[in-house]
Amino acid sequence: MQNAFASPGGMLDLAGLDIGPARDVIANARMVCEAARGAGIQVVYLTIGYPPDLSTAGGPDSPNPRKELALCLMRERPELRGKLLTFGTWDFQIVEELAPLAGDVVIVKSRYSGFFGTN
Repeated sequence: MQNAFASPGGMLDLAGLDIGPARDVIANARMVCEAARGAGIQVVYLTIGYPPDLSTAGGPDSPNPRKELALCLMRERPELRGKLLTFGTWDFQIVEELAPLAGDVVIVKSRYSGFFGTN
């Protein structure tokens, strides 16, 4: 759960979408992570994001720049460029309530799929 998807002022909120359902699951997700850690199970986070130059967003033949909400919003609203799902920004960060702990694994992806572009 990144700020983009679950926090006031994040990408979905800026797009006018209801983030309430995402906020509603944070407490349960936290309990699951805590239970997993307590049982010695590795907690893995998948995040989506792009470098400031958007070099991993997809080339001219990729549908990603035309369908991924952050990329569409940054194109339509230039003042948001470099602020939505961009590495190092608040929007890209995992919500504070679910912040990874030492030993957790965070995998950064450039697509929503957990498998696209995975080595």
